Amino acid sequence: MMKNKLPAARTWKEEWKEIQGFVVLLWHERHDFRRDFPQIAAWCASGVFSCAVIGGLGIACYQAYGWLRYSKWVPISVITVLEWADVPWAFYPQEWSGLHSLLSAIPLSIAIPAVGLLFLCVVVVAIRES
Repeated sequence: MMKNKLPAARTWKEEWKEIQGFVVLLWHERHDFRRDFPQIAAWCASGVFSCAVIGGLGIACYQAYGWLRYSKWVPISVITVLEWADVPWAFYPQEWSGLHSLLSAIPLSIAIPAVGLLFLCVVVVAIRES
């Protein structure tokens, strides 16, 4: 009967040194920032867009929960967020009242993903032109 021999236990410091060595090896062998930048930018932009969509869905789910449980829709607009941030213009607009009306009509659950999509489109266009 053969015994399974396990490798000797290593400390976390030894493991960390090995990980650092691997990262340094990858960094020095493969890193060409100018070549990798479009891919890095695309990953970041898609991450921002994904977070924006998830945030918008979360806000919509919160509103739907309030409606289903209490039969009351909780309106959350862009102006609502500005009011939460104590922006004086959001409470008493003395200028740009048309913009105030527009922002109070746009639901935040649509505005956040729209801004994320705009950011993604700008990054994609910038990558294609470079």
